Amino acid sequence: MSIASFAFPSTAKVSGPSASPLAPRTSVPATAPGPGGSSAEVAKLRTEIRHLGSLVKKLQAQLDVEREYCAALESQLRTLSTAE
Repeated sequence: MSIASFAFPSTAKVSGPSASPLAPRTSVPATAPGPGGSSAEVAKLRTEIRHLGSLVKKLQAQLDVEREYCAALESQLRTLSTAE
């Protein structure tokens, strides 16, 4: 297997809802508040949404760092393979 034909797993494009183990749940929980949900429940859900949003941003930042790292490794491999 040549280095040029080697594909890094993180550079592969992943799509679709089942492609990620962290895919969001699409079902509604049985205890979801209706149109007249209490303000405490609504506040709790808003807090959870904010928390999940911050986790998503953190994961996106980590993914960006990993992609940059993989790109740097690929560049080094190309440089080393041309030097041989």
